[in-house]
Amino acid sequence: MKKTKLPGDMEPRRQGEEKLIKGKKKESNSSPAKVESLHIIDELKERQSQLEKQNEVLVQSRAEVQAVLGQYSDLYDFAPVGYFTLNRDGMIRQTNQVGADLLGVEYGELIKRGFGVFVSEKSMPVFNSFFERLLSGEGKEDCELEFMRNGHEIIWARMEATCFEGGDETRAMLTDVTERKQAEEALKKSEEQYRTLVELASDGIFLTGSDGLFVEANSAGCQLLGYTRVEILQLTMCEIMTPFPNRDNVLKELKGGNTLLVECDLICKDGHLVSVEISSRQLPNGRFMGIVRDISGRKHAEEILRHANKALEVAHLKLQNSLEYEHHLARTDSLTGISNRHHFFELASRAFSSAARYQRPLAIIMFDADHLKEVNDTFGHAAGDKMLVQIAKAAEAEMRNVDVLARYGGDEFIILLPETSAKQAHFIAERIRESVSPLAITLSMGIAEILHKPVDENVERIIRRADKALYAAKAKGRNCIVTYSPDF
Repeated sequence: MKKTKLPGDMEPRRQGEEKLIKGKKKESNSSPAKVESLHIIDELKERQSQLEKQNEVLVQSRAEVQAVLGQYSDLYDFAPVGYFTLNRDGMIRQTNQVGADLLGVEYGELIKRGFGVFVSEKSMPVFNSFFERLLSGEGKEDCELEFMRNGHEIIWARMEATCFEGGDETRAMLTDVTERKQAEEALKKSEEQYRTLVELASDGIFLTGSDGLFVEANSAGCQLLGYTRVEILQLTMCEIMTPFPNRDNVLKELKGGNTLLVECDLICKDGHLVSVEISSRQLPNGRFMGIVRDISGRKHAEEILRHANKALEVAHLKLQNSLEYEHHLARTDSLTGISNRHHFFELASRAFSSAARYQRPLAIIMFDADHLKEVNDTFGHAAGDKMLVQIAKAAEAEMRNVDVLARYGGDEFIILLPETSAKQAHFIAERIRESVSPLAITLSMGIAEILHKPVDENVERIIRRADKALYAAKAKGRNCIVTYSPDF
């Protein structure tokens, strides 16, 4: 049998037993003690055999232990979390590769360093309190800490630890939760922004459960109804909303995922009604969100507008009656069919009042036919009248609908031009003058506009200035246009 080397102090013992056996063999069977010696030798051989078997078992057990230790080492080094062993002072005794990577430090540089140097200043109070609880032996403890990785990169990790050996040793597990913390921080900021927006909103914002009970309300909503937030959260929507047409259909549409806009009255805490416009929608969690806008002012304005419309209808009826009366008056010039002097002054006075009140431009053109007396003397008054009719038609063709052309008297014509400056009136006058040239007629024309500084007292003052400009055109040799100047 192949001899197996025994561990520890068993080898010298076996060697002694072998020497004893050899000594016994050299002795003969000549004495009675030999029988006893042989018996002892057999027992020793049997004992030796048992020891060798035990040694084989021990060797096998040691191999199994080494295999388990190797598996444990692999699990320890390649675990998805960092493992740390700390002493009572918080010094790192042992760690795995994941722990070293987590802190961004080489493995060899971590051992015998204080664990707290990697904790950020912000998290040091939490870590100190956590470590004190651990050393008190109250059991397993956990916390979340902020670490400085590589001296500048911030990471978050969850630390779970337990004390052993009466507090002399702490075994801790570190799990990277940076992504979760960042997501939580982003969610927190988003919620803060949402809350700020909701609170700053001028409209009431309400959130109700599927049972209609309020679960949230902003300050504007509470102020609108006169309730505190605590009081609002004890009410249902049905308790503050008056019935409105097609209410059941509206709820059905909302539950179908549609956004609806309805107008109704809400009952305030003091009992009075407030007209509101509610834009509502069902959220994915089954709750309903409503944005409530106070439209009482708009409703009141609409009511005033309805009364005003009625008043305007009455005024319009009166105006129609007045217009019917005016139709009985002589408003037009019997020869040319355009407005007569009386009608012109009515329209011009109104236009002047409006222009003066709102500081708007207004212009007057006065003109007459050159040498009309010679036509009358040579060809008769019928020819002269025909010339006046032709002049009136040619002038109307160059004017706007808002302009007023009238026969001022004899061969003089006058034009009222609302919202028109003297410079703009000059272009119109030039078109009229050119339009009659194919009729072998020439015109002398004078232009004046309203003055706001100093203010004209009435439209007659503008007409007088236009008349002066007309005489200046005649003085220049006729067939021309002159705009009034203070130098006249």
